Amino acid sequence: MKRRIIQYTTVVLAFLAGMIFMTYMTRMGNRDMTGDMAQAQLPVVHAEQDGVLYNEMHGYVEDMDGASMRDSVIGVSEDHKVGLALEKYNAQIKSVSYEVRSLDMSRLIESGDDLQAEDDGKYLHISLTLKDLLTQGEEYLLVLKVQTEDQDLVRFYSILTYLGTNHVQDCVDFAQRFHEMTLTGDSDGVLNYLEQDGSMDGKNLGYINIHSRSGPVTWGDMQVEQIGDPSLRFTELESDITALTMEYQVTNTEINEQYQVREAYRLRYTSTRIYLLAYERWTDKILEPGRQLVEDGKLSFGIQSSEPVYMKNTEENVVGFVEQGQLWSYDYGQNRLSLVYGFTDGQDGRAAWKEHDFRLLKVDDTGSMDFLLYGYMNRGRYEGRSGVMFCHYDALMNTVEELFFVPSNQSYAAMKEDIGDLAVQNGNGKAWLCWQGNLLQINLDDHSVTILARNVNASDLQVSDSGLLAAWNDEDSGAICLLNTSTGVVSRIETGDGEVLKTLGFMEEDLIYGAGYSSDIYTDQAGKEMQPLYCVTIRDQAGKDVRQFEYSSKGKYVSGVTIVENRIDLACVAKASDGSWQEALSEPITYTSETHTNLLKLSTVYDEVRRNEYVLTYGGNIRKGSMKQPNVRLVLYEGSRIVDAGDASVKQYLAYRYDGSAEGFETLTEAVQYAYNGMGSVWYSADQCYWRRGGRKSRVQLNGYDDSSLLAGDGSDLAQCVQLLLKQKQIYTDVQSELDQGTAIWQILTQELGEDACLLPGCSLSMALYYVSQGSPVVALIPGGAVLIVGYDAQNIIYYRPGSNDLTKGGMNDSSSMFEEAGNVFYTCLP
Repeated sequence: MKRRIIQYTTVVLAFLAGMIFMTYMTRMGNRDMTGDMAQAQLPVVHAEQDGVLYNEMHGYVEDMDGASMRDSVIGVSEDHKVGLALEKYNAQIKSVSYEVRSLDMSRLIESGDDLQAEDDGKYLHISLTLKDLLTQGEEYLLVLKVQTEDQDLVRFYSILTYLGTNHVQDCVDFAQRFHEMTLTGDSDGVLNYLEQDGSMDGKNLGYINIHSRSGPVTWGDMQVEQIGDPSLRFTELESDITALTMEYQVTNTEINEQYQVREAYRLRYTSTRIYLLAYERWTDKILEPGRQLVEDGKLSFGIQSSEPVYMKNTEENVVGFVEQGQLWSYDYGQNRLSLVYGFTDGQDGRAAWKEHDFRLLKVDDTGSMDFLLYGYMNRGRYEGRSGVMFCHYDALMNTVEELFFVPSNQSYAAMKEDIGDLAVQNGNGKAWLCWQGNLLQINLDDHSVTILARNVNASDLQVSDSGLLAAWNDEDSGAICLLNTSTGVVSRIETGDGEVLKTLGFMEEDLIYGAGYSSDIYTDQAGKEMQPLYCVTIRDQAGKDVRQFEYSSKGKYVSGVTIVENRIDLACVAKASDGSWQEALSEPITYTSETHTNLLKLSTVYDEVRRNEYVLTYGGNIRKGSMKQPNVRLVLYEGSRIVDAGDASVKQYLAYRYDGSAEGFETLTEAVQYAYNGMGSVWYSADQCYWRRGGRKSRVQLNGYDDSSLLAGDGSDLAQCVQLLLKQKQIYTDVQSELDQGTAIWQILTQELGEDACLLPGCSLSMALYYVSQGSPVVALIPGGAVLIVGYDAQNIIYYRPGSNDLTKGGMNDSSSMFEEAGNVFYTCLP
């Protein structure tokens, strides 16, 4: 009997173990099956002029939002010819066609099918002769469609602009001469074009700009030699403005180190000379995995253009880091370097395309890590697609598993702004991602999606450093939702009547949040909602409020928070006698946490030749012997892991710099300021330009403002100026009546003009004059009133002040001072 019970128990346990094993294998997608990433299959397209290739373009296998594809621009000369070179690689080309469309892709300008090409074995050379349908100064979208034997349709996108007679080649020749001077050490030559102002100390060869000294620009005492020819890309082309980038590699001939280099130029052509308006160079040492990575406890990143991106585990003996578009892991205890994920294979040029990036999410004590890969996928299962992929690296098994992929129809520059701070998986089949303003809960078994919250403002979502906790505001109730990712449970912090709560941040796993009165919520002049908080609370992981700070008794309210190490600085505002809110002195909070000894520290060391270099110093024990470099393989799986997250791209202003990079902003003011400093442009919904640094006319006076008797109206100066602005759009709202009812100017403009309203508080006069150049008057506040700017020349602006009989001319400097005294508040609209 006893033996039978034992046999029965053994069978049951074996059955349960088998079921558990089968369930595990099913959920992990046949995890024991691994392989290498598939090689690239898609061809590549280049623009071509007189045998020179430029503007390398990579193809997409799905239709894209073409207006977001602003990484390069092709200029069309007066002969209307556009040269293209299709680099075939291993693709069998069946047909090639093209379309020229409006930026929003709604209007087809022209098209052509079954294009003829000259085949030299490596390239198909294609010459397009466009019809005379392009307006000079406008931008269009070129879409080249290539059908291959293996792929039904591959799409290539580029901005297209008609230049007519131009001097782009003269600007390219200048950039190449300047580039040669930097390599040959011609300090006197480059000095003629630099604008040294003391802002660059010359200690860093990783980043230099037009304000640098001539020594660092010409590489100082470091002997460099260029490898191959630079890759050329145009990022802006106008009648007299050319912006371009060059990418190439150089070798430090003394120690045989190699560096990836990127230069950006912005140039203006005149009949007498070419002006260098902006210049930057970024240099990054290329990792050589064949060498011993760590010596004397130091992992040297070498010369870098910015601080290296890395993450360490809690024991601080494993570090993950990003280098040249690839993710690496180094285990000090094992003396082991692993290439966790990367497209580059050292042979295929397509794999080296760097329109992607990584976000490190977690490194555990085994060295395993979670990470996001987002942008353009150069090769593998998702080749030719844009999106974000959540991956898990198992350091014990030397495998990477692609857990899910969220596709996007936008370029890397635009889609990276759609990724929020929340990205975590709990190891129990659940993952969370903030994508396009929505908080997604993803079931890793079937890749179904539950939307926990919609339209979450980026400033309202807070995530603890470990990813264990995430908090956001529930706009409907004013409460705070708190997600514990280890359990998947969402709890709430409720608010009292007439109050609202706001998340401010995390200090380790303690949530910092504030409480305010609904009646105190206001919107600033840029249209951004502000929420003064009368108290701030720190709540621990167990849900207990451990500290509370109340400032309303001092007449202060908290408007924001900055967290640096163990210090919390609270930005404050105070209510003025007229009911408005003004900045007040900040309030500090000291946070006590457990002392921690850092075994891994990032610092810079100075070399007489290479100057500042980044070094990661390790204070623990390193395994002796040669460095191990295991081959990390991909976990293979069947079926799809694509997550359908819907289409709700974040509505924001995208500000582009002259080098082609971009950042997203909530307000037009922030975007214009960024683009002004970066000599770029501002776009909204990708296809509508809201502001541009270049192209402003030298002299403008708008029509219809000469006879002041026709301009006079009723109400305050501000009301009359806004009335005239709206009148240009055939809108005849009684502005003074709206103001008397308590409606703010920004509200009047947005409700009447919608997305055409341009709110520019905090911008300079120079920034605001762009709109006058485009044909829109600008309302500007002055001490005691308002004026309407209707023109300018090199020395003056021209404006109408209600009550005046004539238009007024004011000197540019004096006018700037007058507007600054009133807070630099400007309002206008798109023409």
